[in-house]
Amino acid sequence: MFASRDGGVEIEIGSIGWEDEDEWYYLGTDDNDGHTLVRVQLFSGRDITAPLNPTRAQGKKIICQIPSGMYRIPKKDERCYVLIPKGMEAVDGAGLIIATVGKSPTTQFAADRAVLNFGDDVHVVIKGKSISLQDPDFRFVSVGSPRSGGTPGVQVHLPDGTGAVWQDSSVGIFCKADTLVQMTPSKYEVWQGTGSSRTFLTMGSGVFHTFGQTNKVQGSGVYLGAAPTLATPVLYGPTGIAGLPSTGVFVSPVFTVPG
Repeated sequence: MFASRDGGVEIEIGSIGWEDEDEWYYLGTDDNDGHTLVRVQLFSGRDITAPLNPTRAQGKKIICQIPSGMYRIPKKDERCYVLIPKGMEAVDGAGLIIATVGKSPTTQFAADRAVLNFGDDVHVVIKGKSISLQDPDFRFVSVGSPRSGGTPGVQVHLPDGTGAVWQDSSVGIFCKADTLVQMTPSKYEVWQGTGSSRTFLTMGSGVFHTFGQTNKVQGSGVYLGAAPTLATPVLYGPTGIAGLPSTGVFVSPVFTVPG
C-alpha cells in the first residue's frame, strides 16, 4: 500500500504494546533487516462495546519504528505519539514513534535542573567517536578520539590544570603543572615542582632513581645495596678503622645478591 496522492501525515496518540500481548517489540539484529519494530495500540478505532480500560489505548493495532540516534525501546503501556503517512496506516513499520509521555521524576527534577532518566532497570550506552561532558567553566570528561586529533583515551580536566589521562598502556595524573604521576607497563614516575626545586622519582627496568636538593631516608633500620646485613654497618665519625659503626644504617659489600 502506498501513500495517497495528496500526501501528508497524521499524528495519533496510543499506548506502547497491544493489550492482549505480552511482547511489544521486535529487536533489529544482523539476522533481519536491523530495524527494531514496536507494537502500538491507538486510541482511535476502539470497539465501543468492549470494557473500557482507563489506563491505556484499546483501538487500532499497528507496528511502528523508533527514531535513529536515540535508540530506545519504550516501556510497555507508556503513552506515545505516532506519526503516520496518510494512506499507510496498515503498513507495518510505516508509523514512527516520535515521543513517549510518562510521569516526571519526583526527585532532582526542577525548573533549573534537567534530568535524563531511563529508569532504574535500564542500562544506558552512549556511543560515538568521542563523547564529552562539560560545564560552563571548562571542567570536562572526555572519552574517545579527540576532535583536534591525538591518541584516543579518557581525559578528566579542571580549569586549574588538574586532571588525568588514560590511554592504552599509559596513565597520567597531574595537579596543576606542579605534580605529575605517570605509569606505563615498564616505568613509574613521580615529578613534583619546577626549576631548581624540582624533585622526581622513577622506577623501571630494575632501576630505582630519586633526585632532589635534599634526599632523606629515615627509619629505625636503613639498608642499602644488594645484600646488607647487621654485620656491615656504615661507619661514621673518624675516618678509617677508627670510625664508629652505625646501629641504624647498613650497606651491602657486594653488588649482586649471592646465589
